[in-house]
Amino acid sequence: MPLDVSLRVLTYNIRHCKGLDGRVSLDRVASVIRSSGADLAALQEVDSFSCRSGLRRQAYVLGRELVMWSVYGPTRRTLRLPRFGNAILGKRRLLEAVQHRLPGEGEPRSLLGVKVESDRVELALFNTHLGLTVRSRGEQIARIVEVLQGASGPFVLCGDFNCRPHAPELAPLYALAQDAAAVLGREAPTFPAGGPKVRIDYIFVSPHWSVRGIEVLESDASDHLPVMAELVVPAESAS
Repeated sequence: MPLDVSLRVLTYNIRHCKGLDGRVSLDRVASVIRSSGADLAALQEVDSFSCRSGLRRQAYVLGRELVMWSVYGPTRRTLRLPRFGNAILGKRRLLEAVQHRLPGEGEPRSLLGVKVESDRVELALFNTHLGLTVRSRGEQIARIVEVLQGASGPFVLCGDFNCRPHAPELAPLYALAQDAAAVLGREAPTFPAGGPKVRIDYIFVSPHWSVRGIEVLESDASDHLPVMAELVVPAESAS
C-alpha cells in the first residue's frame, strides 16, 4: 500500500549571507537551515567567487556543511565565472536539474528547477527571484507558468517574488498553484527581517499537496526571514 509523501521545504533570500549586523556568515545561515530540518532549501541571492563574501562558493560550502547536495544557478557572471544567483540544497535523491532564463528588464533573472525522488515518487522543486518592476514580474511569471504547466507530477515553487500577495502580476500563478501560507491563513510578513512589514517570500504548491504547516522563522542572518512549509502528498495522489 502506498504511503503519504512528506516534505519540509524552506525558502530563504540569504543576501549573500550578510546579516543585520553587516557581517557575512555562512555558519549563521547554515545554522538556520539545519535548525529548520528542511529536506529541500531554496536560496536566493547566493554568491560565488565574490570579493564581498570572501570568494567562496556559498552554495557548495553550505551543502557540504549541511550534508546536502547543492545545485547552483548563476544569473550573473564575470569573466565567465558564476558570481550571483539562486541555489537549491537537498537531502532527497536528486534526479536532474535545469535552469530557465527569464525575460524582463534590469538584473538577469532565472528559474532554477530540480527533480527529486522521495519514497519512490518524483517531485519537482523550483526556485526563483523576480524582478523589481511590475512589467518584468509579469513577463517572468508568464514564463514560469509555462514551465510549471510542463510538470508531470507534484511541484513546489519557492522564491522572493518582490511583490505582495494581491499583486495583479501573480494572478496567472494562482490559477495553477496555491499559496501555502494563505491556505492556512498564516500570512506573516517576511521583509525586512529587523521589523517585517510585507510578505514577498513565498512557497506555492501544486494541487497534489496538502499543507500541514507553515512558519516564518526568526533570524538575523539576512535581511529577509526564511519561510518553512510542511507538505504532504496523500498516498492516493502519489500513486
